[in-house]
Amino acid sequence: MSSVVETMYSSVLTSNHSIYPRTGCHISYYYEAIKIQVYKSGHYSFNSMSNINTYGYMYAKYFDPFSPSAYLISADDDSSSNSQFNISIPLEINTEYILVVTTYNSNVTGSFSIRVSGPNRVGLERLNSPPVIQSTYLSMLTENSQHFPQPSGTGKYYYESIQINVNMSGLFIISSKSRSDLLGSIYKNSFNPLNPTENLLEVDDNGCSDNQFKLLIALEVNTKYILVVTTSQANVTGTFSIIVSGPTKAVLERTNISSTSISTATAFTTTTKPSYACMNYHPTWILIMICSIINLMKKII
Repeated sequence: MSSVVETMYSSVLTSNHSIYPRTGCHISYYYEAIKIQVYKSGHYSFNSMSNINTYGYMYAKYFDPFSPSAYLISADDDSSSNSQFNISIPLEINTEYILVVTTYNSNVTGSFSIRVSGPNRVGLERLNSPPVIQSTYLSMLTENSQHFPQPSGTGKYYYESIQINVNMSGLFIISSKSRSDLLGSIYKNSFNPLNPTENLLEVDDNGCSDNQFKLLIALEVNTKYILVVTTSQANVTGTFSIIVSGPTKAVLERTNISSTSISTATAFTTTTKPSYACMNYHPTWILIMICSIINLMKKII
């Protein structure tokens, strides 16, 4: 009968650790990434020991904090006692694995240990985690805000356009926080409210909980981006905040888009009309998604 060999690892999650969106949206979970060196293939168990509620994730080859579901091979929360995780998994030699130790609740710090049991000892080495810098923008949609052109009698969809610039290229998460049901879209170089599919890069409605949007997008330095924030229902106003998270600080500045206060159906006939009569659809963000699909199909055909 083969013997079981144990390897121990101890550390402390602090406020100086990097943060990431464990749940997919809110970037407020401290974590530590640990490289695992396997010297003998076999079945291994990773058991956490701590006074805080830990959460464990196992990755093969690579861990991307902005895309925590990629390369994920196993995860566990409370399989062990005292709200601890226990990941039991076969590991192969000559394969790099990464164990990410974080917490069930956000903004929690504390000490922890990992006990690894298996057919041989394993190498455990803390990895340097890239810093995540957050930039916050606060504003309010009011009845004086710009609004999309809509057929008369359909109500007004207020919006705010925000220019975003970064001084380092990289992957960013742009998310919203509000009591209103928000929708967000991001454009490259310019935004035309009379043709909301022009220069459109990404659009999202409920990528986050509480009817908030989340845009995961690669932004380039020396490039102008326009984020447009609006609501899913007409005639809705209220405060909101935008959080941009990435490898560098983002500069967010409100912009004014010309010719955006046209509110009747006449606007659609006096301007260049997009193909397939897309502008007949409303609300505007249903329009965006429908037209994006139509334009993509048109290119394929």
